[in-house]
Amino acid sequence: MHRVQLHSASHPTYDLLLAAGASPEESPVRELARFNRAVNLVVGEDIVALVTPSLGNGPFHLIVDPLPPPLIGDLHRVRLEAGCLHIGSWALDLAPSFTVWDPRPRWDLLRPRKSSRRHLLSANRAIGRPQWAAGSASQHSTQRRLAHHSRELSEDILSQDLAAVRAAASALSGLGPGLTPAGDDFLAGLMLALWAGDHPMRESLCHAIWSGTCERTTKLAGAYLAAAAQGGCDEKWHDLLRALATPTAQARAAVRRAAGRIRDFGATSGTDTLMGFAMGLDACAAVGARV
Repeated sequence: MHRVQLHSASHPTYDLLLAAGASPEESPVRELARFNRAVNLVVGEDIVALVTPSLGNGPFHLIVDPLPPPLIGDLHRVRLEAGCLHIGSWALDLAPSFTVWDPRPRWDLLRPRKSSRRHLLSANRAIGRPQWAAGSASQHSTQRRLAHHSRELSEDILSQDLAAVRAAASALSGLGPGLTPAGDDFLAGLMLALWAGDHPMRESLCHAIWSGTCERTTKLAGAYLAAAAQGGCDEKWHDLLRALATPTAQARAAVRRAAGRIRDFGATSGTDTLMGFAMGLDACAAVGARV
């Protein structure tokens, strides 16, 4: 038995594991991928990520210390015994500081201020746009498709054509290399902006975007997209949203710091997600939403 301390769990993931523990035969567990600071599991059909404290809270994260050793085989189960969460040969003890964390920000309290939105645009210019957004004729095919379909999606959101939004999102989903392709990172950021900017059709638009990505991308990217469609995001985004809602003179520095932390996530994922977020805020502004 390998014992680790469980410090924090996202609310949806904690509920998922409680349900899996109550009906273990319905939710087999397998290890999907392992990294230096994270272990991704598939529990039933859902992604659960065990991460070290340095990665922080996320929409489907469990913060543990230390990471447990590999699970061997594909027939593991979740079970609850004496207040301890067991996953296969792992025993996750609730740490004294254990918390259940909500990945959905208080959107009603965190609307970006107009001045802070300008700070975000300034931070994005300092960070740099993704290479595919440059619009160069020398870009390879995938980059050209990313640029074309992102512009197309922006126009479809402005026209509020849900069928066209779904088709454009489908064309973007899965484009680019990596565990979370650039097209999906862009879509996740855009959906978060629709929530942040209080777009009057945010739920319908997010559903159209998410439904266009089903079965087209990686398991991990799909989990982030599903969370964003419901208004869920990781802790770094909560920090940026608080900075964007800050009315003080320190807002510009706070926005720049928070955007920089997002940018540093993954090879290009953070930059791609910020690009989608900025475009989504433009869409909200165009319909007179509160940004």
